[in-house]
Amino acid sequence: MEKLPEQQTQTLFEQCTKNAMDAVTGHFGLASTILNAKDGGNVTTLHNFEKGIVATEEDLQKLTKYQQGYKRDSNYDKIKDNIRDNFPKIVRSEYTGEEMERGAGKNKAQLDHVISLKEIDRDPNMHLFLDDAIRAEIANHPDNLKWLDASANASKGDRDLMEWGKEIDLKTGKTNFEKYGIDEKKLKKFTIQPNQT
Repeated sequence: MEKLPEQQTQTLFEQCTKNAMDAVTGHFGLASTILNAKDGGNVTTLHNFEKGIVATEEDLQKLTKYQQGYKRDSNYDKIKDNIRDNFPKIVRSEYTGEEMERGAGKNKAQLDHVISLKEIDRDPNMHLFLDDAIRAEIANHPDNLKWLDASANASKGDRDLMEWGKEIDLKTGKTNFEKYGIDEKKLKKFTIQPNQT
């Protein structure tokens, strides 16, 4: 059998590939999907979302909201307030083991988000795949809400619990964990460790 020149071989291969694609897309009704293809594809992947590439108008709205930055949503507070109000007046801090009266101010306990609202809100996975109401439910899931001294909660704010806890307080020279009497061993019961899945 005689060999075809390289250019003819390439042209023949490209034509066969095109014919095979046409046959498959036509047979399964995928022609419109292929014809509507655009940079980034027809489905928004997390990788593309993080790069600002979306496939649908709905995903564009999610991206726009994500890019606007963290804004506290009233859904978060409504759910948390409802949970808080169903606890007795005296609660036990899961960070220290101490019993405290819930409320604001010194020696009072407040519900703390172990994973802060900001951390949840700035997670691109959460924006692409979940709506505001579901993110609020996740943020306020009982496993993510723990009683903490109000002063410690104010100091922690929206920061990562472990990073905040290991910071040195300039006035006392102690870590925040030491300053507020937080037992790191107790934290391991309800925090996600880096290699834990």
